[in-house]
Amino acid sequence: MFKNYLKIAFRNLLKNKIYSLINISGLAIGMTATILIALWIYDELSYNNYFENKETIAQVYQHESANGYVDTGQAVPRPLEFQMRKDYSDNFQHIIMSSWNQPRFLKYGTKNINFRGQFMQEGAPEMLTLEIISGVRDGLKELKSIMLSESAAKKLFEDEDPVGKTINIDTENEVVVTGVYKDMPQTTEFIDLEFIAPWKYYVSSRQWIQNAKDSWGNNSFQMYVQINENTTMQAVSDKILNIKKDNSPEEAEFNPQMFLLPMKDWHLRSSFENGVQTGGRIENVWLFGIIGAFVLLLACINFVNLSTARSEKRAVEVGIRKSIGSKRGQLITQFLSESFLIVLFSFVVSIGLVLLFLNGFNDLASKSIVFPWVNIGFWIVSLVFIALTSFLAGSYPALYLSSFNPVSVLKGTFKAGRYAALPRKVLVVTQFTVSIALIIGTIVVINQIDYAKNRPSGYEKEGLVQVPV
Repeated sequence: MFKNYLKIAFRNLLKNKIYSLINISGLAIGMTATILIALWIYDELSYNNYFENKETIAQVYQHESANGYVDTGQAVPRPLEFQMRKDYSDNFQHIIMSSWNQPRFLKYGTKNINFRGQFMQEGAPEMLTLEIISGVRDGLKELKSIMLSESAAKKLFEDEDPVGKTINIDTENEVVVTGVYKDMPQTTEFIDLEFIAPWKYYVSSRQWIQNAKDSWGNNSFQMYVQINENTTMQAVSDKILNIKKDNSPEEAEFNPQMFLLPMKDWHLRSSFENGVQTGGRIENVWLFGIIGAFVLLLACINFVNLSTARSEKRAVEVGIRKSIGSKRGQLITQFLSESFLIVLFSFVVSIGLVLLFLNGFNDLASKSIVFPWVNIGFWIVSLVFIALTSFLAGSYPALYLSSFNPVSVLKGTFKAGRYAALPRKVLVVTQFTVSIALIIGTIVVINQIDYAKNRPSGYEKEGLVQVPV
């Protein structure tokens, strides 16, 4: 029976080509926008999923108060490491001191290339579960060693095996390549980690870092940790809360409070205001999710309005079907089948449009999203998406059209009720309200960006250059 419904639905679509084209193209455009937004949201939510230990990795942050305001950041003093290893080592699998991500010149032969990387303690590759291509994972044990990303090794050595080769950092200090790890995907906080050099090498080559060994006020470093399985982030945060204040009376006036920010929050929830976690990019995720839902809603409303506008033309069909024994449930199924077919065709068209616009969308959003052809979850969600959209877009027309009185229709005396057009009017008003709101919001954002770009900066920008050393 369902096959027959689909066959009749397909014939109706072919019979009314202009109507079908408008309906399919309208839904396809709405679906395209929704799918692109959904791919962007999925990309944002999948940040740092690359790391196997994501749930137990955190970065140490601290609150500091001054002039009635609480400032929050990830800069920590060097003595923190020693105190945490002394008092709380049982709570951690790894405690990793690190420099900031910095550009360094790596030289091999005649090649002298600028790469970004960090100086980290030797447990970092294991904590981050780096995928080693050649060499060893514990390649930071030796003082004068370095580990390279696959792309960095390719640029420096081309087809040579890098492991065991000697290179120079900043054209002066020689180090030996002990490992090459696979480039991490863009959806990680370490996307630009092109090399990792030993923390002890960093300390030994800079006197100011050696002098910072006992300075609790020198917040110039980063610390990453991996907690043990038998504890929680909150429990460890509570333990280390006052570690700086208890060990540095001179810093007590700033009321320093240490805490752990889990890796899962680094990308989406790393914003703090006056010591309170206020969110971050997660707000953009919610915002674009709502916009995507409204765009799809507008497309569905457009479908409903077009369907109900054709109600008089379908009235005779409904009257004849009912007069020869069709039940209302069968008519509803018939109209929902048509809706399903339109949505299915629209989805196929939208996939083509997504593939067409994906590169431009990636450039606009600074992403490298790839269409998830082999992701079973995507196709399952797509099927649910098609089913829900079919029901959402087709339920009202199906219920409305199937309610016609066959006797009145066939006699030619059928008239819509006094309030029959009310739902369509409400939908039209809703459609225009949402559309106007989105247009106004877009114009406001564009004007705000233009203002920020062109406002007076207080100095003449023309002719000024920056020369990095």
